[in-house]
Amino acid sequence: MGNQASALRPEVLTDLEESTAFNADEIREYYRNFLKECPEGRMSMSRDQFKKIYSKLFPTGDANQFAQHVFRTYDRDGNGRIDFREFLNSLHIQKRGTLEEKLTWLFKMYDIDGTGYITEDELGQMLKSLHNLRGKVDEHSMKCLANYILERADINKDKKLSLKEFLEGAKCSNTIKQMLDEAFEASTTPFRKS
Repeated sequence: MGNQASALRPEVLTDLEESTAFNADEIREYYRNFLKECPEGRMSMSRDQFKKIYSKLFPTGDANQFAQHVFRTYDRDGNGRIDFREFLNSLHIQKRGTLEEKLTWLFKMYDIDGTGYITEDELGQMLKSLHNLRGKVDEHSMKCLANYILERADINKDKKLSLKEFLEGAKCSNTIKQMLDEAFEASTTPFRKS
């Protein structure tokens, strides 16, 4: 299995139990599955590896951009690789996180440049990448939806969404909630079997 140990050290296992809602047996099972997909213990940020997962799940669309956004959100330290801790922390949020944790995770995915705000351009890019998954992109509709979301959620009218505005918008608008549910569903799809 490459240079990665096949078992987690006890102190790492304990730390992962304390930082996630998973028990030791679940963590070991996730680790075994992780090593099957990534024998060297890490996922590389190549277009191929992560895109392949999404391309198989969304064969009628273009998964490249969306897969890159999901990967970036998993890759917390920004080193272009996802280690098991990063993988498990995101999986914890996706499977057992509170609504606020899930929305915060999505906010980070939509905040493409990491400024702490989602701009209209970022919102448009994310909506386009999400709809590209299913092979159905209507540029005009994406612009209209981005404008609608900004109008509804941008409380201070500065043409960008803060985390607080994003959270409130998701809780107050069914359209925004539906769009975020679709994005969250697509971002978790490859890891449901784990």
